[in-house]
Amino acid sequence: MRENDKDTATQDDELKILFDNFEPLISSDERFIMHLQQRLDTIDLLHREIAAVRRRNRRAVGLAALAGFVAGVLTCLLLPSLISFITNSALQGPVLSLIPSGSVMILWLLPAAAALSASLGIYNLISRAAY
Repeated sequence: MRENDKDTATQDDELKILFDNFEPLISSDERFIMHLQQRLDTIDLLHREIAAVRRRNRRAVGLAALAGFVAGVLTCLLLPSLISFITNSALQGPVLSLIPSGSVMILWLLPAAAALSASLGIYNLISRAAY
């Protein structure tokens, strides 16, 4: 039992010596507060920048959706004129040879393609213009 007490006493002495020699890295409270304030300012700046990027992305997505909708509606409204132009014009031979007979429905892919390309174009234009 005595040996156990001696081991504990030597461990206590070693710990006391270790803590007596301990000097923290930050020696002053003011330096710590200044460092902490700098980090908080950096975090605040990051939060503001993230909020600005989110606003720009929301605006870009909204305008891209609007452009896609407008392009799709315009293409749908102009599609009958386009079909009659193709069937009555000199382009009838080369263009209609690409489209199977009786499948004018393939031409209805034009509004989807127009809406998609307008949306992607507007989104890329707006999202890159901010940077």
